[in-house]
Amino acid sequence: MIESFNIERRQIHEQIYENLKNAILNGQIKPGQKLSQDELAKSFGTSRMPIRDALRLLQSDQLVETLPNKGFTVVEFSEEKLKDTFFFRSILEREAVKLAKGRLTSQDIENLDFLVAKMDECIDQGNLTEMPQLNHEFHLTIYNAIPSQKMLETIKMLWEVFPRYAMFSTNENAIASQTKHKGIIEAIKEDNYDLAAQLMEKHIQMTNVWPNIIQKEGI
Repeated sequence: MIESFNIERRQIHEQIYENLKNAILNGQIKPGQKLSQDELAKSFGTSRMPIRDALRLLQSDQLVETLPNKGFTVVEFSEEKLKDTFFFRSILEREAVKLAKGRLTSQDIENLDFLVAKMDECIDQGNLTEMPQLNHEFHLTIYNAIPSQKMLETIKMLWEVFPRYAMFSTNENAIASQTKHKGIIEAIKEDNYDLAAQLMEKHIQMTNVWPNIIQKEGI
């Protein structure tokens, strides 16, 4: 009975953790925002215990921190941390594209086309809300094919410590990103993974999200 309860509780707090993490990274919960355990427990329909466990996981991810007289608060993203993140991403994801050669299936490539088409729809409709998640799925569709589990885990970790929403704060940013995505897909279809890797590296290096965070959050 006790073991069953522990497993169930762990599943609940992990689900809450995933929901809160995505809300932070996609901009639904803002930097500096206080996370009230009572309010969250009410929103999720749970007790405070799984909420507290979920917040501790977010704290270990460095997405929330505890401040005196404030409790758990969403961290403020620093320019230095973001530059470091994009530097390492550009190197790892360039090499990941090379490793995906011969491993991406026709279904994977169809999925890449589908995701780009969905992002085009978002841009055409002037609704960029879904762009961060679609962009995330686009990149991981490629990286999930690589044989190095360690590299994949490291890439995923880097994706989970920066605000995805800031890349798509304007239609101009979204269109520029889409241009890179389409170039990467075309290179992959031509089996030119060296070119696709170069385009991926440039795509990430040219992504400067800091001004967008300043504009969006008033930092």
